[in-house]
Amino acid sequence: MPGYSVDIRPKMPVDDYENLLKESDVGISLISTPHPGIIHFQMASFGLSTVTNTSAIRTAASLRAQSANIVPSALSLAQMPGRILQAMRDSADLEARFANAQAQHTVDYAQEIAKVADFLAHH
Repeated sequence: MPGYSVDIRPKMPVDDYENLLKESDVGISLISTPHPGIIHFQMASFGLSTVTNTSAIRTAASLRAQSANIVPSALSLAQMPGRILQAMRDSADLEARFANAQAQHTVDYAQEIAKVADFLAHH
């Protein structure tokens, strides 16, 4: 889509990271390990339309429950490009992005820990 650029950034100081999030519209955070991750949630809470991959412990439903700014995707070429385009389209709705960033999302940590324990017990 015209008007977009892709930047891959290394680890950076916190102030630089926060400034990057403040001036970005779309984020992509991919995780290949069974780790819940926080980068996608940080991006979404700054108002970025954020694509992140699903996994056994990161279901589409659990990711969307964290923020409506999150666009879950299978870690596959069949699904990821379409989800990135969806995030780019979603990023145009600034009011929704802001409202989603401000929404209070509660996490049942006991339930989430139980999911991780169950996953580890069966793998």
